Amino acid sequence: MSDGSDNCPANPNPSQADRDGDGLGNACDPLRINFQPCASPVPSGYEKECGAAFSEGAGRGWTAALPSRDRNVASDQRLDTFVFTSTQQTFEILLPNADYSATVVIGDAGTWQGPQRVLVEGISFFENVTTSAGQHLSASHRVKVRDGHLSLAAGGLAGYTAVNYLEVIEEEIQPASVISVNFQPCGSVLPSGWRRTPSAA
Repeated sequence: MSDGSDNCPANPNPSQADRDGDGLGNACDPLRINFQPCASPVPSGYEKECGAAFSEGAGRGWTAALPSRDRNVASDQRLDTFVFTSTQQTFEILLPNADYSATVVIGDAGTWQGPQRVLVEGISFFENVTTSAGQHLSASHRVKVRDGHLSLAAGGLAGYTAVNYLEVIEEEIQPASVISVNFQPCGSVLPSGWRRTPSAA
């Protein structure tokens, strides 16, 4: 496609998909979500997520509603706010099947938290990590969405996991008919969006 009509000329994006209809293609228009109390200021360029339970209408949410905090101590609003959980809860957002670059930031500007755990599409971003007051950790990985929604699982250890924000950028669109097969023992946990094929003896 010529640069004049390409909605993201600096990045390969043959589908020209535009998730939010703002004229910028998904490949150069990251989805940025800040986890925060609903009444707190929203960082520029981010969408707020207040810990609400998933709904089809919103196209996003957690398996159960989560509490949120705004510490009012950090200059960066993204790091001042967070949702938190001790039991494992999953945040899901409807997204087209594609490969994505995902970044997750955890921590609490006011106090220590942990041990913390975060997985995105079954890929470990943080495992058994403790952060001190004012410490925040960032992790980025390429993840594959094959079932029409991206899943972020948080918590499940002895302490609280505090999730500050999530950034997702589309890397490579996938055809609707894509089938992802994982070769594994029958008793193993199946990754989200994949089919199981047991290995022969």
